[in-house]
Amino acid sequence: MLKRLTLTTIILFLILADIGFCQQGGFQPIMGKTPTPIKSEPQNPVMPSSEIVTEGVGGETKLEVKAQTFVYDPYLDNLLKSPQEGVKNGLFGYRISEVEKYLKTHGARNHSYAFGKYSRMVLSKYLLIISFDKNKRVGAVKIEPIAPNNKVLPNAREFFMSVFLGDANASDYSISVSGSSLEIKYLGGSL
Repeated sequence: MLKRLTLTTIILFLILADIGFCQQGGFQPIMGKTPTPIKSEPQNPVMPSSEIVTEGVGGETKLEVKAQTFVYDPYLDNLLKSPQEGVKNGLFGYRISEVEKYLKTHGARNHSYAFGKYSRMVLSKYLLIISFDKNKRVGAVKIEPIAPNNKVLPNAREFFMSVFLGDANASDYSISVSGSSLEIKYLGGSL
């Protein structure tokens, strides 16, 4: 009985003590002091500017600053390389839309798409991540098995190598073969 009374008293105390902290603002001043709010000046985004120095009246120089407005370009940070236009090695160098159509004839279906970066497709039990450059030309591909599978089979590896590389010069590509994935990336010419 004494344990139950002690336990209920402690719970009641915690509830009453917590009510003060749950009020609007969530802060109770200690010893009658009120907190001073932190004042910060709103910061505007820093934008590059073009500075123009002009001669003023009486030999004064004025510094006029004109802000430039930038429009976000999603391809700006896409630094992937692909074969030059007109040079096609396997499926590398083709536009992503052409490659997707070609793979769909082999039974692939769309999985997802990241604007300006890559296209993901599913072919059989493999996920194909096809990366492209700023001009939407294929520059890299990664093949991963879809769960519950955990490795790329050797005959599938041969198939994907023949489809994506064709009879291209292998020295122009970085080919990473592991049990769980196959990556082929265009390096930008002979090493």
